[in-house]
Amino acid sequence: MTNQFLPLQTEVTEDDILRHFTLEESFRMVYLPIVLTKSAMEYADFARRICVERRLSFNRQCREIRWALDEYERRNIYHYRTMHGDELAGKVDDFFDQADNVLQGLWHTIKDELSRQYPDAGDYDLLANIYMAVIVLDYVAKLECAISRMIQQRTRKPFSARIPKECNLLRRTLMQIAGAYRMENTPTLRTAIVALAERANGMIKVTVTH
Repeated sequence: MTNQFLPLQTEVTEDDILRHFTLEESFRMVYLPIVLTKSAMEYADFARRICVERRLSFNRQCREIRWALDEYERRNIYHYRTMHGDELAGKVDDFFDQADNVLQGLWHTIKDELSRQYPDAGDYDLLANIYMAVIVLDYVAKLECAISRMIQQRTRKPFSARIPKECNLLRRTLMQIAGAYRMENTPTLRTAIVALAERANGMIKVTVTH
């Protein structure tokens, strides 16, 4: 845990984190939001590529998505890899594998729900990738809040996670592409999101309110 990943406005230090959390907990608190966000951005990039390949009229949105992906990589992933090197590579791969299995199940649920809600939409792959990214980004925001509460409780100091500006831009841009196709939060979809939450909570012990 380094200052790179602590919010600017906080009294919590690295020593506080290491005193009140195990090394494994500290690693997961930093890494889990990053790996899930990275997964969301992969789906956003799938959506961008679909727009480009099909020559859809979303040139500005595609540029904004590309910028958000590159900026997040530069500001978060690059620094993390630089600091930790290859020693965490095995754990990183494990986290990606665990997250990816659940995310794939969620993707198919989203696509099925979209085809049910919008039987004439046609471009379900594009919409499924958009909502996959949006739903995971929203979940990460809730996860960050839950982690913040846990840090506050254990350290008894102010702490609030910072949401990268690239994530906010990415979500807004994706919803512009989705346009009128706004997906309802159905029981089936909520069940799939809970499955993601349970897997995430198994990787880091925090309680997220759905």
